[in-house]
Amino acid sequence: ILLELRGISRSHSDIVSQALQRLLQRTLQSVDGHPVADKVLFALVMHMRTVPDHDTCINAIRAALDEVAACEGYNFDRTCAFAFLTTFWQFGDHYYDRKRWSHAADWYLLGTNPVFEVAADVTGSKCLRKAALCRINDKEYASAKILIGQCPTTEAPTCYLKFLVAVNQTQTEEAIRAVEAMIKAPDFDRKMLLLATSLARDAQNQTLLHAVLVALLDTLKVDGQEDGDQQKITLIRCMVRLVLQMMEEEGADLRRLVPILMSHLQAAHVVTSKVVKEGKELAFGNDLSWLWRSAYNAAVKGVGVWMENELTSMFGIASQLMEDSSAAAVLEPETDIDSHRVIASFAHVAGQYFATRDQPQSSIRTLGLRTFTSEIDKLVALAQKVMTSKENDQEEMKRMSHIARLGLIYKAEILSELQDWDGLINTLKSMEGMQYVLLTTYEAFADILWKNKECPVHVLYAGFETILRLSSDQGVMSVQKFSRWLRAICTILLSGGRDADRAKALAYTQQAIDLLKEHGDITDTESDQHYPDSERSWLLATAFNTGVQCTRSLQKPEAKEWFEVAIALCQFVAGSPRQKV
Repeated sequence: ILLELRGISRSHSDIVSQALQRLLQRTLQSVDGHPVADKVLFALVMHMRTVPDHDTCINAIRAALDEVAACEGYNFDRTCAFAFLTTFWQFGDHYYDRKRWSHAADWYLLGTNPVFEVAADVTGSKCLRKAALCRINDKEYASAKILIGQCPTTEAPTCYLKFLVAVNQTQTEEAIRAVEAMIKAPDFDRKMLLLATSLARDAQNQTLLHAVLVALLDTLKVDGQEDGDQQKITLIRCMVRLVLQMMEEEGADLRRLVPILMSHLQAAHVVTSKVVKEGKELAFGNDLSWLWRSAYNAAVKGVGVWMENELTSMFGIASQLMEDSSAAAVLEPETDIDSHRVIASFAHVAGQYFATRDQPQSSIRTLGLRTFTSEIDKLVALAQKVMTSKENDQEEMKRMSHIARLGLIYKAEILSELQDWDGLINTLKSMEGMQYVLLTTYEAFADILWKNKECPVHVLYAGFETILRLSSDQGVMSVQKFSRWLRAICTILLSGGRDADRAKALAYTQQAIDLLKEHGDITDTESDQHYPDSERSWLLATAFNTGVQCTRSLQKPEAKEWFEVAIALCQFVAGSPRQKV
């Protein structure tokens, strides 16, 4: 009968359709007809495929499938079900290739009929997704959403279709959620993310593109491919560039974007530092150079705009990336990298120090301050390295020396607060031979020692003595400053009452006389080389009184020396009682 009907199908299409439908009903009515029911149904499908009117075709096949599904005691086996499904997909693909989206969707949806429940675990959601994709291509997004909603949400292709709908409807947050769910699905394929990247870029949706790139980077962290580091850095560079572009837009939300930028740059540091530690050859040197420059320039632009802690962190990240670049350089590092690294490190350390200094006392604060001292040592050493290599560049020398001096002063402040007196004096002594150290640096050290009420007398003496000696040796001495430092030293020495201390004080006083012989005739009180009258009077009074004390204690030779010093000082003190002395 089927062969006969096939022969007249072209000339008598309606008759054949009715006959096949009637024949299917008869085969389903008795158990004897069940073995050939699938063949009759298949013949009906193939015949209806030739009917010109698409709706008539689909409705007839759908009705036939419903009849089969409603028949008690009859079910398709998996082989039969897959045969029908494959046929529907082929017809659907035929229309899909010709961009006849509605027709294709109808064929795919036939596969969702309950009659194919035996294969639903494999093909059910696939049919729905194929149909949903057709609806998306046909811009029927509401219909597509309904179909997608019937699919398991734990399947990656379903999440991808949700992403497509959200992108086309400009629902950025919904699209981002779909991407996040997609990468968590057990059947996730990275190709989906690559497609999503392309779509987000074509849509010119920077926020969405950034989210997709972040997801792509997360998958690379898990996979551990051989060239994974190179791919990670490439992705990070893309994300950094994207975030920087977003920050340049009018009305950009910097509070949200700046932390994102820092997280990407910090991720780059994690990758590069790992490569350096493993001793591998750095295959992305140019990318790393671009990254540290971007971090540094972003921080510079952020001055006065970003939060202070953000600026501090960004300069720190820039410094870390520069360090990675220098350590991984196959030949010589970039010529300007050390100079920029000094500036970035200084901004980072200074920012951290100021923030920590304002915090209440705690063990964490103390630990942080101790950490800064070692960071400052590295900073000063790097600045000295730059000064050595660029001694002919006066501007660079000026900049680096200023940073090094400030670093030393910050370290002194920290050590004073921590009451690390040995460390403070050693820092002061380490400045010997540092030609870039100015008088103001020694003044700062003197102020730090003098203002700290907890500073022991012997530390104060050692500090002022070292300051006096170094400033004199390096030729940066101010007579006014010298007079005050010498007064502090002599006061400390004479307060002890020991013979050895008085001998030292006498030597310092004689040194003051030598200085007065050279600068005593300078009367301009505003000049640094003027020995203040008050200090001259104090020296004279101290020398005379000490001589008197020595006389009372019957130390006549020492008393004579002090009186001789007092007589010598009289010529530099106006109205001095020389005759009395």
